[in-house]
Amino acid sequence: HPFMTRIVDAPAAVASRGYSPHVRAEVHLELHDPELAHNSGAFVLRVRDGMGSLVAGGNAETSMTINDFATAYMGGTCTAAPLVGVFAAANAPAMIDFF
Repeated sequence: HPFMTRIVDAPAAVASRGYSPHVRAEVHLELHDPELAHNSGAFVLRVRDGMGSLVAGGNAETSMTINDFATAYMGGTCTAAPLVGVFAAANAPAMIDFF
């Protein structure tokens, strides 16, 4: 089933999600969010030991919209090569869109 999600606070969303304990990553992102300025800009995504953080700064090597980031965050298909596998986990957040 297709899903929709809106990340309102990207750093908080990344920090509250579970990650595979085997994934180690540092990705420099440029996020673009036309609605929420605090979600836009350069960030560094770090994942290690089952925990993640997204902090302002970095080189902005990979540019993406908040919509594409949300898809990757939810475990969906990711077209940004540096993020492939970062959000893959058995405990990825999910919710069906009907009840």
